[in-house]
Order: sequence, then C-alpha cells, then structure tokens
Amino acid sequence: MFAKNDSVRGAAMAALRERLGNDAVLDREEQLDHYGRTTLPSAPLPAAVVLGKTKNDVVACVEIAKQFGLHLYPISGGKNWGLGSACPTTEGQIVLDLSGMNRILEVNEELGYAVLEPGVTQGQLYQHLKDKNIDLWLDATGAGPDATIIGNLMERGYGHTPNGDRFHNSCAYEVILADGTILETGWAHNKESRVSNLSKTGLGPSIDGLFTQSNLGIVVRATIWLIPKPECFTAYAFRLESQDDLCATIDALRPLRSLGVINSVVHLANDYRVISSHRRFPHDQLSGEDALPESIRSKFREELGLGKWNVLGGIYGTKASVAGVRKSLKKSLKRITRPIFIDDKKLSLFDFVYRYSSWVPPVKKLKAKVESGRSAISLLKGEPVRDHLGGSGWRSKLTWEQKPTDPLDRNDGVIWITPLVPLTSSACNEFLNLIEPIFERHGFEPLLTFVMISERVMCCPTTICYNREDESETVRANACYQDLLKHSMNHGFPPYRAGIQTITSLANNDPYWNFVARLKGELDPKKLIAPGRYARS
Repeated sequence: MFAKNDSVRGAAMAALRERLGNDAVLDREEQLDHYGRTTLPSAPLPAAVVLGKTKNDVVACVEIAKQFGLHLYPISGGKNWGLGSACPTTEGQIVLDLSGMNRILEVNEELGYAVLEPGVTQGQLYQHLKDKNIDLWLDATGAGPDATIIGNLMERGYGHTPNGDRFHNSCAYEVILADGTILETGWAHNKESRVSNLSKTGLGPSIDGLFTQSNLGIVVRATIWLIPKPECFTAYAFRLESQDDLCATIDALRPLRSLGVINSVVHLANDYRVISSHRRFPHDQLSGEDALPESIRSKFREELGLGKWNVLGGIYGTKASVAGVRKSLKKSLKRITRPIFIDDKKLSLFDFVYRYSSWVPPVKKLKAKVESGRSAISLLKGEPVRDHLGGSGWRSKLTWEQKPTDPLDRNDGVIWITPLVPLTSSACNEFLNLIEPIFERHGFEPLLTFVMISERVMCCPTTICYNREDESETVRANACYQDLLKHSMNHGFPPYRAGIQTITSLANNDPYWNFVARLKGELDPKKLIAPGRYARS
C-alpha cells in the first residue's frame, strides 16, 4: 500500500516535496498514466513518481520511505519494453525515476572504461565518445539511443560486441541500501585503490551480482568497460534456408567461439524477426486470429532478401587477425553456406554506385537491403540506432508513416520471454520444436533470435507481438506467454530475465530463493525497495 491513510499519504508527499522540490514529485492522474503505460496486457499504475537527480536525492527518498512506510520502485529510464517498462510490480509503489542522474563522470581512453550515472543513455555516451574523438566503442543493444546503459546492465542484458555480456564487463557499483548506507562494490570502497574501475572483484566475497536483477539496493553509479576502436572491423552475414542448416551452423560456430576465434556476440534471427522491422502484419488480408500464412511470409522474404534464418556478427582486431577469422569462418561454414563480409569500404563503394545509377532497377532494389545492413553494422560498431524498434509494432494497425519511435507512444503490444538454450544443435532443434507449435496454436508469429552470448549457451529473445486494442487478441497473447513460460521451464530452458508479471511465480520455495529472501529481510526488512522484483512478494 502507498500509505496507511490519506493523512499519512499527504505527509509523505509533503516530505518528498520539501526535500526534493515541488517539481520532483508527480502525482497528477495524467502523470501517473504516463508512467503506467505498458506493452503488456496490463500492469500496475504507480502511486506517485519521484524524480531523483542526485545521489543525495536517492538517500532522501530512502529515508522518507523508511519514515512513512513507502515502497520505492527505481527505474533508470523505463525502456524495459516487453517486460514491464516503467511499471512497478504491484500497486501502491512510488516510481523513483533516475533518468535525471545522467552525468558521464569519467571516460578513460587508455584503459577503456567509462563511469556513469544510471540515466546516461546509449546515445549520450556514443555522442560523447564521438564529440571528444575518443577511440573507444561502447556495446550497444537494439533498444535505441534513448535506452539507458545501467538500466540494461541491471537486467544483465546483452549487446553485440566483444563486450556484449554487459554484467561481466562492468564493476565498481555505488549502491544506496534501504537504511541509507552508501555501499561501493569491488575495490571502489577502498579510496586508495588505483584499480577500482579495472577489476570486477575486490578482496573477499564478490557482491556485484547481488544488485543486478534484485531489489536489495539502488545502483547510482557503475563503471562499464569499453573496447578500443580496432585497427580493422568487418561484419559478416549469411542466410540459412532451413532449421537443419541453422542447427548445423550452431555446431560449426561453437568451436570458433570456444577457441576465441569469434570473440563477439553472434545473432541468428528468424525471418519473422527481420520482417517485423520492415513490414506490418497485413490486417487488410487476414483476421487477427490468423498467423501469417506461408505465402505472404515467403513473399516478404523475397522482397527483403532474407533467408528463413539470418546470421550477423562482427570481427574485431588487426588486419591480420581479421583476415584469419574470415578464413576460419569460410572453412567452418563451407558445407552449409557462404558468408559475405561487409566493411565501410564496401558500403562507400555502394554509395558511389548508387549516386550515379540509382535509376537502375537492380541497384534501386539493392538500396533497401544495404540500408538495413548498414543499420545492423552500426550496432556492431557501438552506434545505437532506432531502426530495430519498429519490430515491436508488427501487429499494430498504424502505418510506418504514422508511427513514433517509442513502443509506448505507439501503444504496441509486446510480451518478451528470454529462454536460455545450450549451444548445441540438438538443444536448438528441441527448443524450436517445442515453442513453434505453441505460437501456431495461439495464432501468433514466433519472432525469435538466438544470441550466442558465450561458448556454451545462447539466449533466445522471443517476442509475442499483438494488437493491444483488440481484447480477444490480448487475451490470446497472454495465454501464449503463459504456455511458453510453462513449457520452456518444464523442458529446461529457463529465462535469463523476467518481466514484472512473472518473477513471483518463478521465485519458489527452494534454498536459493530462501537465501535471497533472507538477504532481503536483513538489508531491507520493511521491503522499501521494489517489493516483488526478482523476489517473492
């Protein structure tokens, strides 16, 4: 509950306004509705919103929460689309919006790191590096330039570069605990340390992980590691025409990943995933209860030059090392497909050709494919782009021309589930044979991407797109999600992150979650911080 009664509520809001200022506390209906927008079928509304702009603001909020029995739900930007966005886990929580804490505190070019506050966005850091001529690349996700870096880090998200595992390429968290204590992890707590931003672990237990996917504290600063701009960069891409080819490719790439020949994240997206970023579901030809028929699916594939599966990765290094990786890729894939290699020189050459022959039909047709590839390659080079956000509106009835870039502004219907799958052909085959019939049964298209996040495991961001304005379709989408979650868990494919509607059902009564509950009880006995978030409610 927000507060025991109206008088307590009024006193709490007055205290927040006194400490943070009138403009920092939002409680008008339209303001709460704005923060309560969701791509899910439904989500709780916040009881109020507080805008924290400094570390002291966060400490003040925690102190007032303790005094009045409030529950704070911290967000860094609220771009957690498909998993809850800015919405709290339960009614009665106050959203603590940290997007105003957006300072880039330090960038060290020599050692390759940046120290950030939680509101710093991908676009902001990218532009900073560009403006200052700093030869470092960040790891970018497909969430666009307005998504925050620490927000994704706190969910242990993945990007595209050699630093694609964001959690393992971060350190030195500054955390506000529920009693107001300011805790620094790793070596950051040692003021004489010269390696605070360079080493993930300090001396003793490593506790960074306690504050990701958790409600044990509020992270107000973190260090992320960046990659030096390589001497040579080349993207590689190829199409696969069958599930058998996909499985064979996984077995072919795994040894290269294990040996470090491929040192970055590889994305293997099905045609539905790519089509959704360039086309809209043909509502004029189909009812909402139908999935896309094969005839239209194959037509879209042909128009966009897609395979049933489409693979993209990057090679980073010296000219000699990149040449060696190219050779290894071609050799490993020779019985399956032939990869193409794309770099800035090839893109510039196409631009030159297009400038003088744009009227030639084959060149004109190739233009859209090149621009799509250019956008994907930008991500591999650490440049966040908006192009891939359009996919969440696959089942929207708005046209491309009508659609803003934020899925919440478009009222997109999106539910995300993110199973982990062993990096083997047999596991891939089993997983696809498990979930594709579930999508078919509920009348939706499976938008899938296998992401090789390590040499042993893939995550599979799986998207249910639906029309939120269609009540029956919304009900079916939720049923589809519940089926996917149940069957993927039962078959050993658990999600690597969870939405606000899910975690309490996953946090069961076993020693692991009992231990988490004991930590919560010790650090935050009044459950001031995000009750029910990655913990039992």
